[in-house]
Amino acid sequence: MAYLDTPFKGSISQNNIMGAAEYQLKNARPYYEIAITYHSEKGNDSQVEFFREGLALTDKRLTLFAADAARDLHHMSFDRVNLAAEQPRR
Repeated sequence: MAYLDTPFKGSISQNNIMGAAEYQLKNARPYYEIAITYHSEKGNDSQVEFFREGLALTDKRLTLFAADAARDLHHMSFDRVNLAAEQPRR
């Protein structure tokens, strides 16, 4: 079977990853791994490269989501401390 030799950069897949929510990225990740394994076994080097780039971008975005969540959690804990300090003592 012949595949289109489409670069990942600028592809619909790249745009979908960039606009995906965290849960969508988590759901898509195993499919990238399966595609890499399948195309590796079939010797479709251009497809392997395409899906590796997709997996790398997915992982990068998931890392950014995790960093944002950690930062938000850190700020929330300081907000609680500040609110407690502002409460009048009884």
